Amino acid sequence: AERASIRNFYIGYPSHIFCEGVGRGVYMVIYEGGKRAIAKSNNKSVLEVTVAERMASAFLAGCLCWALIFPADTIRSKIYAHHVLNPLDPETPGSFEMAAKIWKEKGMRGFFKGVSLTVVRAGPVAATVLPIYDYVLEKLVVNELT
Repeated sequence: AERASIRNFYIGYPSHIFCEGVGRGVYMVIYEGGKRAIAKSNNKSVLEVTVAERMASAFLAGCLCWALIFPADTIRSKIYAHHVLNPLDPETPGSFEMAAKIWKEKGMRGFFKGVSLTVVRAGPVAATVLPIYDYVLEKLVVNELT
């Protein structure tokens, strides 16, 4: 039987916080910054940025975000896998221990195995999701103001 512990709820949490907190913050900053840069270079407001321009900004945001957070996601995934495969191990490695283990076994390459496929997937996903997010947000704001 698996050892029950409140600690089990927080396995991989530091890497998770980095991926979801910092990663998503970077994601949105790159997206919004890209839209503003496009708007400024074309002398228009951010609301006038076309869908294609929003998609380009989102594509870049998705690719850069995943390239940045991929090492932390690798650490997080390996911690989860260790815990699932070794449920009776009382010492599931933390983020720093897992990072040291990856470095020792695979070097820098160990943190980036699979990054190319993830980045190739991230661009189109972001280019679809973020412009839809913008559209819905703009409709909600317009409805709220009218």
